[in-house]
Amino acid sequence: MNSKNIILNRHKLATFLLIIGCVLMILPIISMKLRLFLLKKISPNSFKYYNFYKMKSDKQDIYLLGTLHKEHLINQDFSLIHIGAVIESLKPDLLLVQSRPEELKKGNVGDGSLEMPFANLTAHYLGIDVNGIDWIDYLPSINESLRNEKISQNIIKNSKGYKKVLVLCEYKKTRNILKKLNRKGYCISGFNNRNKERLFSSNNRKFSFPFGMKYYIQKKIDFNKQNIKSEKDSRKKNLFKEEINFNRELIDIIELVGERTK
Repeated sequence: MNSKNIILNRHKLATFLLIIGCVLMILPIISMKLRLFLLKKISPNSFKYYNFYKMKSDKQDIYLLGTLHKEHLINQDFSLIHIGAVIESLKPDLLLVQSRPEELKKGNVGDGSLEMPFANLTAHYLGIDVNGIDWIDYLPSINESLRNEKISQNIIKNSKGYKKVLVLCEYKKTRNILKKLNRKGYCISGFNNRNKERLFSSNNRKFSFPFGMKYYIQKKIDFNKQNIKSEKDSRKKNLFKEEINFNRELIDIIELVGERTK
């Protein structure tokens, strides 16, 4: 290697180290949402550990797991397999999902993103109580701060009388919900990666969707078709149509993979 190449390689190394140094310097000051987004892209496996928390209040344990919505179908490091494994391994007394309580009461178990009905039906199979915590209608723009406040209130209200509770909600909300629960007397408890790994482990079991998944996704499609007929806002109509198209594709996946027997 001649001296010119050596100098060029050293220059590249110096530039690379400078870039890394700059990233490390600004990392603490960039927004939490951006940090989570980068972690999700760079290290999905680390991401699922980072977004799994345990909080304690008196004799109650609340586990909070941040989820990825549609990305669970394409993210092998944090898939529906891991969601199901956590529910089966943790065996909570109560599962709280990011679905609207009023929709669940109407039998719309498919309400919310795909991991919510998946988790709901998995818990039902195991005899675990389930309730919804979300607060929102289909809106193009929403007040996320108010939504997080309502979700936190629903978590606290529905958790009363249960010793071990598992909460599933979108990962972008977990930090805000943690802060709100902390103000209500809940404290983050020791919960290391070894414990999390044990809960995430599926023990190489063959994956299948829970019994009833196809039925309730089809039911959600039917609900949204009715919503389109009664909705006057064109933006909301488009959201319903997008939801219907995705759920039709999801049904194809469910039929291909199969459901657990009842």
